[in-house]
Amino acid sequence: MSNKIEKYSKILNLINQQGCVTRTTCAAATIQAACVKNSSGGDCYWTGTACVDKTCANAPLTMTTNTACGGFVQDCITKTGGGCVANGACSAATLPAACVKNKDKVDYLCQRSNYKQHS
Repeated sequence: MSNKIEKYSKILNLINQQGCVTRTTCAAATIQAACVKNSSGGDCYWTGTACVDKTCANAPLTMTTNTACGGFVQDCITKTGGGCVANGACSAATLPAACVKNKDKVDYLCQRSNYKQHS
C-alpha cells in the first residue's frame, strides 16, 4: 500500500497506517507524516501535537529573531514575547529587533517605542 501512497502523493496524504484520504486542510492531517501541504498547495507545519497552516502567526514562540522568522515564512518578523508576525507597515514591528525593513525592503529608523520609516 505504501507504494500507491507514494505514487499519488501530490493528491493524497497518509493519514494513518490503514490508508489514504483526499488532502484538504492542514488541520485534517492527524500525523506528522501527513502534515505537508493543504489542497491549495499551501505549506503545513507540525507543532508537535497538531498540523496547522504554515503562517507567521503559527510560528513557535521559540523564534525570537527576524532571521528565524524569515526562515520559517518569508516576510515574517519577530514579535514581543517570541513567535512571528507578518511584516508590513512600520507598526508591525513591536520591538527594536524587528524594526529593520518593511516588507518592501525599505529601511526603518527605530526610536524606542516610536518606530518611524526612514526617509
